[in-house]
Amino acid sequence: MKKRILWFSSLAFFTPFVDFMPAKAFDLGTYWYGVGVGIAETLCVASASGYMQNSYASLLMRTYRTNFGSNPNFDSRSFEDGVQIAFDTYPSCRL
Repeated sequence: MKKRILWFSSLAFFTPFVDFMPAKAFDLGTYWYGVGVGIAETLCVASASGYMQNSYASLLMRTYRTNFGSNPNFDSRSFEDGVQIAFDTYPSCRL
C-alpha cells in the first residue's frame, strides 16, 4: 500500500514538469488513423486467437470501409495508414 501511495505522489509531483503537446481539436487525420489501428488490430487479434473466422473479420473490415466511406469527413488515407500499422504488427493478418 505504501508503494502505491509513493508512486501516485511522485507521479503527481513530476506531472507539472512534463511538457505535454496540446492535441489539435479538429485533427481528423489523426482520428481516422487511430480508428484504423484500433479496428484492424482488434479484428486481427480476434481472428488470430480463434474468436472469429478470418472471413468474418474480412467482412467486418469491408463493412467498416463502406460505412465510413459515406461519411464526408472520412480520411481514407489516414485510415488505411492505421490499418497498415496493424498489418505490420500482425504479418499473418490480412483483412
